[in-house]
Amino acid sequence: MEIEGSMTAESVNCQNAVIRVDAERGINASLAIQEICGTDETVIQPIISKNNTVRIRFFTSPDKVNGLKGFNFTWTEVKKITGKYSLIKL
Repeated sequence: MEIEGSMTAESVNCQNAVIRVDAERGINASLAIQEICGTDETVIQPIISKNNTVRIRFFTSPDKVNGLKGFNFTWTEVKKITGKYSLIKL
């Protein structure tokens, strides 16, 4: 992932480009939207949707494009088993 900006465990600076992930859409959903930017993939936490729907939006400023590679998301199905999550091999 190469998106302008920076993320660390302590701070997020996504002023010129950001990926916003909303994994809890629906009637009883919270307002928690994860914002992702930068080039350090180790600070990105797994995103688990409670209702099989995830909304991903990418915002950028055309005058701030700096030639980075962009992003590629990969998904994996997860099955909840008595309060815990288990990966399903596809």
